Amino acid sequence: MARRRPYVRFIAPARWAAPGTLQKADDILSSMSMGAKTDIRAEHGRHQLAGEDKERASSLIDALSDPDTDIIWCVRGGYGAARIFPYLGNLRVSHPKWLVGYSDITGLQLGWPVDDLRYLHGPMPVDLLKPTGSTNFQFAAEFLREIFAEKIIPSAEQKLLPVAKGNASGQVITGNLSVLTKLIGTPWEPRWSKVILCLEDISEYLYAIDRHFVHLAQSRLAPAIAGIVLGDFSDLEDNEIPWGESVEEIAARHFPGIPIAKGLPVGHGSRNIPMCQGIKGDLAISETSAALHMAAEHWPERRAST
Repeated sequence: MARRRPYVRFIAPARWAAPGTLQKADDILSSMSMGAKTDIRAEHGRHQLAGEDKERASSLIDALSDPDTDIIWCVRGGYGAARIFPYLGNLRVSHPKWLVGYSDITGLQLGWPVDDLRYLHGPMPVDLLKPTGSTNFQFAAEFLREIFAEKIIPSAEQKLLPVAKGNASGQVITGNLSVLTKLIGTPWEPRWSKVILCLEDISEYLYAIDRHFVHLAQSRLAPAIAGIVLGDFSDLEDNEIPWGESVEEIAARHFPGIPIAKGLPVGHGSRNIPMCQGIKGDLAISETSAALHMAAEHWPERRAST
């Protein structure tokens, strides 16, 4: 029996995508023998968002229950994903699936655990508007295609730059710093035991980056953070009177005594590699080198229809 090709559904839990963007994404997937369809709301919006909150929630619910959909790929972030939380409820997934995105989609990935739904922090169709977007998007699609073909999430290692030396082990969690801190103190606050936290952000003032790290360090999540890896902090701004510390200095100030590395190619920069949420990882940092190793993991077979 021939293996079924993975099928993608594009949805817009936050902002909508510019017309034509999703055709480019569909063309890339078609060239890789991957099927795709687009939710009707993904390229149409109500002001900045892709429809009312209930409508955007319905798009996600429909994709979860669709027996033909294997990969739910968010078309873009921006803002708005967290607004659909109250309309999602306790959901069941028709079969093991992936939800893909980053930036504002961090809210769904970290604050909304669902059985049989795995989360991939990775590029979205909106990135196809960037010079390196096609390369990043195709790499993520190939990564997912291989997972479905081999039934294994492959091991990986990322070479990094040291900030604060030490070793750490835990689940690797990747996300946007400001979106993550907004979940703290809400019903959707993550429940972690021990994590290596990979962070990125964009268009923030340096003092605001400090404020986010203060919030994180003083929160209930802090004791679970065994190590920190810094990704891209793009297009940062500063006041006329400089803040006086870099992002890595800010992180080290508020998380003293834990290993910290930088240089992970995730976020809004030129490279945005796919990162599986919750994979087991080991972080090793010396004075001169750093590396994050992520273990391989079994991917479950699709259950037979009943």
